[in-house]
Amino acid sequence: MKEKVTKIIVVIVFLLSVSAFLERDTKAVTDLPQSNEISSLFNFDNCSKTKKYIKTEINQISRLLNELEVLTSDLEADEDITLEQLKAVNAINSRIRGIEKKIEFIRKELNR
Repeated sequence: MKEKVTKIIVVIVFLLSVSAFLERDTKAVTDLPQSNEISSLFNFDNCSKTKKYIKTEINQISRLLNELEVLTSDLEADEDITLEQLKAVNAINSRIRGIEKKIEFIRKELNR
């Protein structure tokens, strides 16, 4: 159990840093700018290496999110889980959903 919690904490710290990065870099997206502003955020016409790198990183983040979902569902199923731990798990799951939405948006933009 300690190993699972440690692993979750490490993944959470990583995801929070990724989330902060995504929030900073997609701020214009969340503020619903004009469509040309969105396009300028993802102008990768001549940057195939950059595009490939971003896709690879996004895929790795998605795998980590999936692993975190499995770990949190294991914690939820644990009979010894406290109400506070359950609230934390639910908060983590909520953050996962938010990050997944941002990832989906970035994937769509990269595939244009």
